[in-house]
Amino acid sequence: MEDDRISISRNFINAALKAKKLLRIYPANNAVYRNAIDESYVLVRKYLDSSGDLILRIKPNEILVGSEQVYQKSDKIDNLALFFYKDGIKELVFKEGLSLSELEEFLKLIGMDFERNDITEDFVSSMWEKSFASIELMIDDLFYQAGDESGASFQGDAMGVEDDAGSSLDGKAPGQGNISLYEDQVPWSLTSEITGEEQAQYSSPESGLLLAYKDALSNKEITKLDAGRLLLQEKGFMAVEASAEYSKKTTHLTQILVEMLMQAQDSAEAGDIVKSLEDIIAYSIKDDDFEPALIIFRAIEAIPKYMPGGSIIGEHVQKLLTFCKSSEIIAHIARMLDSSKAIDEAVLLDYARGLGKEGVEPFLSLLKVLQSISARRKVNNILIQIGKDTIETLVARLGDPTWYVVRNIVFVLRHIGNEAVLDDIMKMAKHEHPRVRLEVVKALNDFKNVKALHTLKEFFHDSDSTVRLSAIAGMGAIARDNQEARLFCQDAILETIKGKGFEKRDFREKLSFYEALASSNSRELEDNMIETLKMRSILGIGKKAETRACAAYYLGLIRSKEALPIFEELKKSSEPLVREQAVTALRRMEHA
Repeated sequence: MEDDRISISRNFINAALKAKKLLRIYPANNAVYRNAIDESYVLVRKYLDSSGDLILRIKPNEILVGSEQVYQKSDKIDNLALFFYKDGIKELVFKEGLSLSELEEFLKLIGMDFERNDITEDFVSSMWEKSFASIELMIDDLFYQAGDESGASFQGDAMGVEDDAGSSLDGKAPGQGNISLYEDQVPWSLTSEITGEEQAQYSSPESGLLLAYKDALSNKEITKLDAGRLLLQEKGFMAVEASAEYSKKTTHLTQILVEMLMQAQDSAEAGDIVKSLEDIIAYSIKDDDFEPALIIFRAIEAIPKYMPGGSIIGEHVQKLLTFCKSSEIIAHIARMLDSSKAIDEAVLLDYARGLGKEGVEPFLSLLKVLQSISARRKVNNILIQIGKDTIETLVARLGDPTWYVVRNIVFVLRHIGNEAVLDDIMKMAKHEHPRVRLEVVKALNDFKNVKALHTLKEFFHDSDSTVRLSAIAGMGAIARDNQEARLFCQDAILETIKGKGFEKRDFREKLSFYEALASSNSRELEDNMIETLKMRSILGIGKKAETRACAAYYLGLIRSKEALPIFEELKKSSEPLVREQAVTALRRMEHA
């Protein structure tokens, strides 16, 4: 069984690589395009049905399932493992509810050239934007902390970034890594007077201050330092060291002031100390340093409730917390999030938590002012963590006039997963913007509550095709997981298929309806599909051919043994759509 699991994984990755190329060449209605997607879907479904979630572990030049290698390529060109790894992706998970349409969108994404100048998003942001229900990424935050912000180019393991937990820069302590990593961090004021003669010396990392520093760390005899002007690299090192030293002093000063505040004897003294702490917080956060604020938050948590002078201290502590969520500080956080700098999301989450329940509102306000999708994603992740006890604050923002604020609030509520908000989310089903409606559908799909079935059914006729496809897939997932809801789902789908206007729908959308219907299969349905497949269309053209092709698709999904002889006969059909679906069904049943 283990060998089969690995073999299927390898075949799926190979099929996905082939599909990503073909999807860039052929239009969506082309047979080659559809077959490429179907082949990949058959393989991944086979894995999911037999072994559960498919978890791909990403390394720089290989992909693993468990400890077994299922993909390997040392060349950097068209390297699928490196494509994921360079964006910090540690694991890629395909979940059991994966639909054909989701896989298709995923394959189109991995086929995109994100290095082009006219593409502003990266792969991770695009994945987040799609909000796949059954495809998840595990991102290694350590990757970003040790990545391009240092000025180094991406080099995989050669750069010293560990795949799993561990330190960066070749596993060395801060200050012991390759000194060239600091070069781009040198302030312009330190580099503007560098001469051409000095620049010619840059290739000598063992000269001057660098050699002396390395000797001191290794406790060896210190090399005599020649007098002379410092090189650019040496100045850069000094600037970074000075910055680190300043941060240590600021942290120490904050600790002293907090201790003084705890012992303040009167309001005037406490007020002066709080003003100094506010100055430190404002200055530090401008420099993307949250440590002073976190020191204060930890101290506040440790204050005994009935300590002497507690009322005086409590009053000024509240002023300090109010300052930490003020518009001035939130504006600094917004600029930091919208910048290209690497951000430690765990530290930002600690800051938000330190503000208490009242921290939800200022972070909600960020959703309206942030410019980049990736920045809003970070805020969403924080709100999911800190908003669990303040659901009513989140729900109140569903009435915001800005569509992407509403969309993000639904996203947050969906991931918090409290079904108490289901009615509030369903009220957004008529929102004017399709992206909001799509997020509502995804939330209803996640909750899988039978109460949401009627709303999902209404989405079958939405003006946006993506919303319709998501609602159809959601209905199928509920039918598969909830036997009590199966009959309603079956009736709702059949009513749409038999209804006015269904024949005019796109063929891909028709297939989605039949795919959802397969989740609630019955003997009667199977017999009806076989009868439909036996129909003959006039001159082999028209909508009847599409109906027969959909029936073949359905019967292939349920692996109907009774349909096997008909499939064999239809391999030679003059109707291309019917022939393609018959061949695909036979291939699917061979892999079953």
